[in-house]
Order: sequence, then C-alpha cells, then structure tokens
Amino acid sequence: MKIYAEFINDESLMFRTRTLLQFGDSWDLIGSIIMKNPGSAKPGNKIDSEICKKLSKYYNENINIDNWFVSEGDSTMRDIEPIFNGNYVSKDFKLNGVIQIFNLFNICEPKLNSAFEKANNTNSIFLLPNVEEMINSFQNKPVYLGFFDFYTNKKSNHFSFLQESANKIFEFVKTSKFNYFQFEDIIDNAFYHPQFLNKPTKREKYLATLEKFAKFYESN
Repeated sequence: MKIYAEFINDESLMFRTRTLLQFGDSWDLIGSIIMKNPGSAKPGNKIDSEICKKLSKYYNENINIDNWFVSEGDSTMRDIEPIFNGNYVSKDFKLNGVIQIFNLFNICEPKLNSAFEKANNTNSIFLLPNVEEMINSFQNKPVYLGFFDFYTNKKSNHFSFLQESANKIFEFVKTSKFNYFQFEDIIDNAFYHPQFLNKPTKREKYLATLEKFAKFYESN
C-alpha cells in the first residue's frame, strides 16, 4: 500500500486535505471512506514529477506538488484495508486501485478533545471539507462511513456543519446502489471507525454490516 497525501500548513496548524491509499499499480477508484479527522500521519518524502502527473490526472487538475507527500501513514490507515478486502468477514478480495480518505475535519490531531479545541480556535479555510465536492468524488463506488458519533459532538463550534455534512453523506449513500446501512435513520446506525473494528470482540457486533459492505466487492 502506498499513501499519497496533501498536507497544508496554515495558522500554525497542519491540515490533511486529500489522501489516497493506492493498492497495486492501478489508479482506478476502489471506494472511499469518511472518518472524523486526520490523526498522527505525517508528511514523508515529497512526491516526484511522475507521481505529480498521475495525481493531477486523477483529480483532473494540476495539483500543487509542494503540498503533496508520500505519507508515512498511521495505524488507522492500515486498518482500512480489511474493511474493503473482506478479511473481516473471511473473504480475500485483491485490491488494485485507490481508496480515498475523507474527514469531517481536516485538522491533523490524534486526540479528539485537542482536535475540537484547535478547530474552535482557527478560521482556516482548510479546516472543513467541501461536502458537495466530496460526494462528487465518490464516482459511483462504495463509500464506508467511519466517523462514529463524531458528528453529534456539541463540543465543537462547528456542530451544525458536522451534523449537516454527516446527514448529506448518509442520505447520498442510502439512496445509492451501495447502501449497506442497517437502519433508515442516521442516528440508528453505528458508523464504526476502522480502529474499533480491528478488535475482534468489538467487531463481532458489526459483522452483519461488514458482510453487507463486502458484497459490493464480491459481485465485482
């Protein structure tokens, strides 16, 4: 797995605004995952000109090479793979392509309380994603929601944005052909984070949902 990410420094804070996990050599989209906020992943080496061309073609725009890195990744990124390759439900789908990572906040901070505090004290334009652009980026591929109950947390000054964003994304997935939710209302569903799922005793209660999600890849 190769990790390419856009890191931007603004107002003495670091934001990770775009992230791609690439499996194999293909640049075709496998699917997307939406989580809470970027955690401990740091920029690694700068991307080279060839990767810059690949990324620019992927996004249909000339990216800023100065903001893109081959990221070192973090444990959460490694926990995404078994959601998509079916390992959690005794499957083994070969992944060849890209999984996009999106977050409801773009601020890099592994501790949630600190993330809320930093978010509450910045006016950076990079803090919040453009949800309409995010949804357009899904490209008719499966989307896994892993932001748990982050969108219900009233500690955030951006509570309304989080709720509205989560609802828009939920409704989009629910009405798509990749609806894997167990319940019709957003509040009744558990959007388990990848790190939660790597613990077998906790994952057990979510297996039916993971099996439903895995079927999208079993049929392809």
